[in-house]
Amino acid sequence: VGLIPPEVAARLYEGLAADSTPGEPDADGLPTWATGPLQHLLALAPVAIGNLNGVRASAKEPFTIATLRQLLADRSLTDEQRTQLTALAELVDPSAGAPSTQRPHLLGVFLDSDGKPRASLAYGDVDDADQITTLTHGISTDMGALRDWTNSASSLGHDLDSELGQNGSPAKTAIVVYLEWDSGGPTNVGQMGLPDAGAERLAQLIRGFSTV
Repeated sequence: VGLIPPEVAARLYEGLAADSTPGEPDADGLPTWATGPLQHLLALAPVAIGNLNGVRASAKEPFTIATLRQLLADRSLTDEQRTQLTALAELVDPSAGAPSTQRPHLLGVFLDSDGKPRASLAYGDVDDADQITTLTHGISTDMGALRDWTNSASSLGHDLDSELGQNGSPAKTAIVVYLEWDSGGPTNVGQMGLPDAGAERLAQLIRGFSTV
């Protein structure tokens, strides 16, 4: 669903929301839906909303977190899949106990066609930021390097905010860690199929920010 045009995804979500009734926040403070199609999707198929581009990150977060929890509940996961998804949950899942001021927002998560976990997450408010910077990995890197990339994103965000503050700018920034693609390794890095697929996913993510 991440390749649905963001403008179409935005209209789709708006229509579903119009036919749904918001509920009380859950125990982790995440929004819920009491009735309607969004209630059913949140309970049964959160990935259908969680990976849409063109929907506000704050509206998607209950669905992305629910998707992550569903993936972790799958007993058929390999040790590598579970390790990477668990590390992601420790960063973004409110139930993991990370302070809300330090917790990045999960923008999307899924298992790729090769079974590897993919995700994007953001430091800062991508819905209202004046500038969004995206970081992505290079050759032979995947979600196993999540901590390194999120540490870099957090540091970059802090440095940008400090620089803007020193210059008296009220601009707001957000840093997105984009780990939704297979960068390949030494044997296939020269083939364009993998980076082309990653570029298209990234383009849709950025179009989604513009749509919002």
